[in-house]
Amino acid sequence: MKIVYFYLFDSHKTYAFSNQDLNFGADLTFSLIGKDDNYSLITQKNENYVQGFHDKFINISCIIGENGSGKTSLLKFLQFIINEEAIKKKSHSYNFPLWDYFAVFKDNDQLHFRLNTPNAKIQVYYKGKSIIKKSISANLLSAFYSGFPNLSNEFNFSSPGFIDVSTEFLIHKRFEDKDEDFDLGQVEYFSREDVKSQLRFKHEVDTWQLPINDILNKITPKYGKIFPLGNIEKIDTEPRYINYPSIRYLGKLREQFQITSSILTTELREIADERSEDPNYYNVETGQRVQELFVLLFKMRLVDCLFYNVETRGDMYIDDSHYREDIVNQEYNDDQKLDVFIEFFKIQNTIINENKNELFNLIKEFETTSQNLEWTINSDYFECNVNKLAGFLKIEDEILRLMPYKNVIPLVHYDWGGMSTGEKAMFTLFSRINESYLIGAQSFKNRQFSFLLLDEPEAGFHPQWQQEYLHYLISFLRVRFNQMYLHVIITTHSPFVITDIPDYAVVKLGAGANTIYERRTFGSNIYDLLADSFYLPGGFMGIIAKQKILNLTDFLTGKNKNFTYQEAQKTIHLIGEPLIRNRLQQLFDEKYGTEESKEEILKKIKALQNKLKKRRDD
Repeated sequence: MKIVYFYLFDSHKTYAFSNQDLNFGADLTFSLIGKDDNYSLITQKNENYVQGFHDKFINISCIIGENGSGKTSLLKFLQFIINEEAIKKKSHSYNFPLWDYFAVFKDNDQLHFRLNTPNAKIQVYYKGKSIIKKSISANLLSAFYSGFPNLSNEFNFSSPGFIDVSTEFLIHKRFEDKDEDFDLGQVEYFSREDVKSQLRFKHEVDTWQLPINDILNKITPKYGKIFPLGNIEKIDTEPRYINYPSIRYLGKLREQFQITSSILTTELREIADERSEDPNYYNVETGQRVQELFVLLFKMRLVDCLFYNVETRGDMYIDDSHYREDIVNQEYNDDQKLDVFIEFFKIQNTIINENKNELFNLIKEFETTSQNLEWTINSDYFECNVNKLAGFLKIEDEILRLMPYKNVIPLVHYDWGGMSTGEKAMFTLFSRINESYLIGAQSFKNRQFSFLLLDEPEAGFHPQWQQEYLHYLISFLRVRFNQMYLHVIITTHSPFVITDIPDYAVVKLGAGANTIYERRTFGSNIYDLLADSFYLPGGFMGIIAKQKILNLTDFLTGKNKNFTYQEAQKTIHLIGEPLIRNRLQQLFDEKYGTEESKEEILKKIKALQNKLKKRRDD
């Protein structure tokens, strides 16, 4: 399934693409003619169309236009109409239902349409004959990605009926979904949750041997950060089903954990002071203490997590009422010496009974993985290589999977050890697309995943990555979506991207624009595309350089006095374009003559003196 045509009826011309034929690339092209709600859709064969141009299963279209031309608005609206049947049943904050539009879809050789205007009548003609129209009723699904964190509070989070993996949406959604009060701000919390998606993606894609692996392996930091998390405050602030003995018992557990962690921290400080003045100094003894401290903090978090979900939330997510029984089912003696972790599981029998052995094995694996961590005194995180970081996440995922409740509280947080903006953009793009597939497979099993909408996905990329990423994207989608038919629609400002797209699949937005890009884009030289006034209406150089050269020209022709002799000469020598530089030099010579400078005369005198001396010696 793909969308091949779109038309927005808009007498007010709210958007630059209103009342224009938008063709997204197919074996047919469409144009709507008529007025007064009586229209004919003229259909013609696209003689240049190549079936399966990029891939047998992947069709790619591109939307270009100046800033403010409505590229993102069009992309969001396309998502709305693609998912219209599902969205009708959901709450959303878009005003799109007010738009009057006509859209044509194609599934194999069958044309379908969606029409949202009460009075318009549209006949579809091809080769002079009317085509029988069939309204689309397929339960379609799309995913929308944008890396721009606008933080506009635009979204309504009550199950929108489609997949949104944009930064803006996820910043709000993840923070709203969290079940714990963190000191972290909204953006920082989102960022750490995003790292989890990136780690899972990297771990999975490593087994596929795709072209994108080369880049991901190159940009993945060697080290990552893992943050132990403290007590869950909601145990104390929202005690729902908790009773006094349980509160008293948990207090003792927390107290003993705190005492032990303080002792370990003190020992680590003493070791660091004794062995080296460098607080980052490590040896075997230090490494063992670091491991003990990290495992201790993790176990305390796990106890809090179990305690909160069973004692505090009770059967909030569970129908079986026996989970509301106390974790503590025997009296606790204040003088009793207990292992604060193992004893906790021994004295309760209401949680994970059938999975207890598997849980203990995972905890043991966590302890083993915790070897060779690094920790700087007074830092709030530990460091390890990225492979170990992915191992921790896998163990955490397995532990949380064993819990008899819906757990949305993390056991630890993760972060990369250092990554540039462009590297993060590359990781984000592919991990979010991967996440959209997983969401679709898990939450929308009855929907046909047909569309991937990407809003300027190359933003933040170096020109070389702009040139390459579409190649990586196609090979990745081929494997990830396992031969699903997928229509990818991309908005872009990059001429590098459209050199990989045939012109009939490039939609140009803009007032009075021909919506099919008039230049041959595929395989074009990048300079030929940049010469188009759409990209650089002011020419190839920066505005500052252009203005400086114009002012210099006026100075050399006597129209201003904004330069001195030396400033003019130095500026001419700085200009990189030979034609402009040589012409300005001619103007300079005409203004000041070709009179030699003092330095040039002295050089000539010295050369003549050397020549005279040589003659005398002969």
